Amino acid sequence: MKDHVWIIWVAAIAAMTVIIALVRFITWYTQKKRGIYVHNKVDGVLKRYGIIRNFKILRDFDLSANGQTVHVQHALIGFFGIIFLSARGETADFYGEKKSEDWLMVKNDKRSRIPNPIKQNDDAMSVARAILSKNKIYNVPMEGLAVFSGRPKKTTIYCSDNSIIRYSQLSKYLNKAKFDKDNNIDVDAIKEIFLNSEK
Repeated sequence: MKDHVWIIWVAAIAAMTVIIALVRFITWYTQKKRGIYVHNKVDGVLKRYGIIRNFKILRDFDLSANGQTVHVQHALIGFFGIIFLSARGETADFYGEKKSEDWLMVKNDKRSRIPNPIKQNDDAMSVARAILSKNKIYNVPMEGLAVFSGRPKKTTIYCSDNSIIRYSQLSKYLNKAKFDKDNNIDVDAIKEIFLNSEK
């Protein structure tokens, strides 16, 4: 009888492990297919890079100033300044210009319009500067980065700009010497100002 109970427990644990693994796989696959999974990957890289340096990582928040509100997908606030990041995870072809309002995305012969990821970051920097100026914080270095994680051989970005990188390049990009520079930025203060910009 005891042997039967032990077998039942082992079978139950094995079945539960399979179910959990299956649910996690389905969630991952769904997010990847919809282009959402890239945000978790970018967030992970930023956290691995930023936490040990006492930088602040923000994700999915709004900035508001002078009647304009912009949505920010990712931001890294460090002693060097601020990086605003937008990310796309689709395996597709992207066509656009640096200053256009939107881009064309062609995926499996289906065409759709998406927000221009470069302009998203430019708008975020513009509003961020207005917010910081109101709080008497000036001369904060900022830059934008558009990150694409679609399969390299099947994802082409038809817009040449040094603010566009592949996800595989992100860690290396963050290791540039300029991000080690201390520009006397109050990281905690800027984080709080950003999170309270709508209040």
